[in-house]
Amino acid sequence: MFKITAQNRSGITYTLYDPRSPDLKLISPTCKTAVNKAGLLTFSVPLTHPHTDKIAKLDTVVTLWQDDAILFRGRVLNDEWDLRSTRKIEVEGELAYLNDSVQPLTVYHDMTVAAYFAKLIELHNAQVDESRRFTVGQVTVTNSTDNVYRQSDYESTMDALQDKLLDRMGGYLVIRYGKDGTRYLDYLKEYGNVNSQRITASTNLLDMLHTVRGEDVATAIIPLGAQLDEDKVGTVTPRLTIAAANDGKDYIYDADAVAKWGWIYKVVVHNDITLVENLLRAGYADLEAAKYLQGSIEVDAVDLHLVDSSVERIKLGDMILFSAPGSATHIDARIRNRFAGGRTGGRNLHARHLIPHDDRAASRCTERLRRAARACA
Repeated sequence: MFKITAQNRSGITYTLYDPRSPDLKLISPTCKTAVNKAGLLTFSVPLTHPHTDKIAKLDTVVTLWQDDAILFRGRVLNDEWDLRSTRKIEVEGELAYLNDSVQPLTVYHDMTVAAYFAKLIELHNAQVDESRRFTVGQVTVTNSTDNVYRQSDYESTMDALQDKLLDRMGGYLVIRYGKDGTRYLDYLKEYGNVNSQRITASTNLLDMLHTVRGEDVATAIIPLGAQLDEDKVGTVTPRLTIAAANDGKDYIYDADAVAKWGWIYKVVVHNDITLVENLLRAGYADLEAAKYLQGSIEVDAVDLHLVDSSVERIKLGDMILFSAPGSATHIDARIRNRFAGGRTGGRNLHARHLIPHDDRAASRCTERLRRAARACA
């Protein structure tokens, strides 16, 4: 059962939506969440609702519950009134609190990923009131050196986390709540939960899209490391290259991929790497990831927990198995987006696959996916 509650800064707590109460009804409540995004909850409040006038922008905190689990929590951001005095409310998720603080001009070096993450959150907490603070939780993301070199220049804390950690190192920002109500912010390499529910065409699959893209393919990589303490070349500060450990060449390539696709160069920057041997290893890892076509499958599905409480509920970030009729292929997919609203409470998940550049292997993989797509048509 879904329920929506609210609490004002003054401490007043009340229920906005409860399907068991004829007085506590909302119009078109819809919640959209995605990994590493704040998410958005929208609903309209009829004039007859007993708590219409209590909802205040940037004050009221709204929580969406499924049974006893928190699906979404955030603050009221915007509202609109129509001619019938129906009030439309928009609620942004708690990750948006990180937009309320800025990171001062600072250079960080010789810090672990965990220490750097904790420092950004510490500076955020110092600028906002207690209701928008986070307690640093688990940090499982790291790099080959477990050392970062970063510079802040008055960007928001959310922008700093996105640019300096998520975009460069991957991982997921996850909010969780302790038994005492403490709000933790974790930075995880993986969510960690493999859902026992399955997605199949005969039960809960709604739609599927298979895409293969070639724009990110590279057959040669030029890895660049940290900036060097040398004179600038024009306005550019030189960076560490692999030339000293690679027979004077600043690039590496895959001969089979070059024969298949031709020479396609790509530069990858690793700001934290200061040793040429580490940069060479990172370059080969970049090349291994770049030399394949990138294939993805996106599926829309319904969470069967809504009709059978014994089935495990689908949660954001879960890994889940998907299979289509006509194919024995089972695909591990991550729940990257989740939608709650309407009568079905649908769920979206996305899976990404690397398709080898080898003709026969690529052909076999693609044909299996095509059979699955035709079976779902």
